[in-house]
Amino acid sequence: MKQHEIKGIKMQKIMLHICCGDVYLSPGYTNVDIKGKLTSQVSTEELEKNKTDIENYFKYPFGAVRREIIIDKRIDITTPWDFETESVEEIIAISTIEHFPLSEARFIMSEMKRVLKHDGRLIIDFPDIKETVNHYLTPNPDFCMRLLYCNQKDKYSTHFWGYTKKSFVQLLDDNWKEIIWEPRVKHDYPMISCIAIKK
Repeated sequence: MKQHEIKGIKMQKIMLHICCGDVYLSPGYTNVDIKGKLTSQVSTEELEKNKTDIENYFKYPFGAVRREIIIDKRIDITTPWDFETESVEEIIAISTIEHFPLSEARFIMSEMKRVLKHDGRLIIDFPDIKETVNHYLTPNPDFCMRLLYCNQKDKYSTHFWGYTKKSFVQLLDDNWKEIIWEPRVKHDYPMISCIAIKK
């Protein structure tokens, strides 16, 4: 297997955190996004502000001032990924897939399946539209609309598509050994979460 290198450290195990935004997941993850500063361009202090683990994924409250986006690798996930086929152990995609039109989401899912090893894990979640409407539409319609459509401050902060469990399984398509519907990351708003294990 091709070795993966971050800041001079060669790693045999590849775990991807895609569309990481201002959440720098550690230890062991390669944090990727289309924009942001590479780790080589920031101070240790800046990196520590963003660094977190899976148990405390959102260590800052929802709506808090966003921090610098810091990445290990710059990737446009709507184009072919720079990772070998069946080279990745795990992919984490939190609040991600809804930010892409359905055609792009299908391509992204195909790349996830391509790069994941057998028994590799995809940890992914997306907005629970039904629960969002039930909880927020009447008491707080503005907040409900923000959860449904995102804040739209730029093209990356827009929700292009929504999913139910059934439609998401259709997006996953085949080649999965198991799909487990359980949350891995704590959110302050309704999300549907799953862990998909590749055949």
